Amino acid sequence: MSGVRARNIWLILVGYIAWSVLFVGLYALQALGCAAGWHQVTVGPTDLHRILLVAAYFGGLLALAGVLLVQARMPTEGYPAPAPFLRRAGVLATLAALVSSALIFAPVLAVSACR
Repeated sequence: MSGVRARNIWLILVGYIAWSVLFVGLYALQALGCAAGWHQVTVGPTDLHRILLVAAYFGGLLALAGVLLVQARMPTEGYPAPAPFLRRAGVLATLAALVSSALIFAPVLAVSACR
């Protein structure tokens, strides 16, 4: 496999790498917030912990949407243009990562994080 094609395989992986960073980040923030007592700090109608979790959730979704936008607008010609299959597969994999993130991590919007 040529060097250009090997680099283009990252197009398929980047969405789920971002998904995994969001996954680990949300769980780390949840554990840290519970241990630090952020859920007991009232901010308006909610608590500091919930605000941080929701901000991380939406920030991660925005980052994934940005990756998707960059992938979708990649040039199809010129050098080094990705192979058409890798480009399409990368866009679809990142779209799947975005949709799964929106669904899987949505409980941070409402479910209690600490006991």
